[in-house]
Amino acid sequence: MAELEILNIKINEDYTIDLPGMGNSGYSWVHDNETTDIIEITHQYIVPPNPVPGGKGTERLTFKGTKAGVVTIEFRQIRSWEKEQPALSVRKFQINVI
Repeated sequence: MAELEILNIKINEDYTIDLPGMGNSGYSWVHDNETTDIIEITHQYIVPPNPVPGGKGTERLTFKGTKAGVVTIEFRQIRSWEKEQPALSVRKFQINVI
């Protein structure tokens, strides 16, 4: 089970985390598509400056506080076509928007 990481952000403030990417092997970070009006999440894959075959990029997640409250989100690094396989890695965040 992933350890819960606590983030405190303000309304209209952005908070960015970078997770190790493995896009070239088919893995990507996903989360449950739960609707929340407390935060907005944007996700972008950043290719390394000098990409090489087998190289790894960065998956950047940005949280923006939109309304005061608390939300817990779990991110799983998976291959979308491997429905029955466990996640390669899991990160869980409790985001407190104040």
